[in-house]
Amino acid sequence: MARLFPQAHVKKRGSAWRFWWFWQGQQYEFSLLLPDEHAAGDVLRLVNLALEGVAPWPEPTADAPAVLRWLDRDRAPAVPPPGDLLSAYEPHLRSEVSARWADNSLSYLRAFRDSLSGGLADATPERAQAYLDAVARRRTKATRNRHLAVLSRFYRWAVRHGVPANPVAGIRQLREPEPEEIAYLTRVERDALLEAPCLLPDKLAVWIACYAGLRVGEIQRLGWESVNLPQARLVVTKSKTGKRRVVPLAGPLKRVLAAIPAPQRKGRVIGWPESENAWRGRGDMLVARLKREPACAAFADRIGWTPFRHTFGSLLAQAGVSLDKISAWMGNTPAVCRRHYAEFVPRDAHDEDVEKL
Repeated sequence: MARLFPQAHVKKRGSAWRFWWFWQGQQYEFSLLLPDEHAAGDVLRLVNLALEGVAPWPEPTADAPAVLRWLDRDRAPAVPPPGDLLSAYEPHLRSEVSARWADNSLSYLRAFRDSLSGGLADATPERAQAYLDAVARRRTKATRNRHLAVLSRFYRWAVRHGVPANPVAGIRQLREPEPEEIAYLTRVERDALLEAPCLLPDKLAVWIACYAGLRVGEIQRLGWESVNLPQARLVVTKSKTGKRRVVPLAGPLKRVLAAIPAPQRKGRVIGWPESENAWRGRGDMLVARLKREPACAAFADRIGWTPFRHTFGSLLAQAGVSLDKISAWMGNTPAVCRRHYAEFVPRDAHDEDVEKL
């Protein structure tokens, strides 16, 4: 017998508990901050009773967007004017995601809209595919996948509000294969790069990448409050893995940071535009300038933010620093560090003895 009502589920996500259910091809979900698994189980039972229509919705959930959408499911959706889709979508988006992700999502949607001859409602699968292919060529497959995720979320909402079809429904995420070999700079190449005249006034970002191994997003968010010059420590409060880590400041990087006048040590360390797209655009232009520098011509194919980070890890391994320390400083798992940097670890006398077998 067909089920007459949906069954809700719950799962812990970060510090919150996520509740969701499916009904007639639609997914509904919301999150709550709850003290423990028992409290989540109590709320789940009440949510299932509410879905059956035999009890009211629990008070903390009654105003959740998913609940309001569920209660409105039989009502014909209001169709926003085609040219006003984005402004109608923005309040819904901001109610469901963080402010930062909402801002990034809206910037991706505006970029897609600007690439179209008509509005977002007139997009075709062919045009969406061409746009995503262009993003992958200009940036990376991972960036292309983020754009696709944003477009998919938007058009699922838009179809419920009268847009006839989802142009990205048949487009799939791309798998980005692990590189066989990492790209990195030798000590001599790194020093030549850091002396390049075109680095001014942007050299600090490259110094931090090469001497602290930070990812691009971590450099972008790095504030002066995270830089402890007296103790020669740099604190990464938010990383890709979500864990806080401490990176020792190498002497050359400490001297570069200490040379900045104290009154200027406010806000972000790298004072580029705050929006992610503008910041990364400036970073891409800096990398392009470095590749054209005559002193860098011999290793121009290995100039980039990821190779700068790998330079930090590979030079540490060559200096005999343990892979466990490198893993902690770079915010990678030990398995990733072994895969990338184990070959650089110097051989000791015990290694030589093995050759006698």
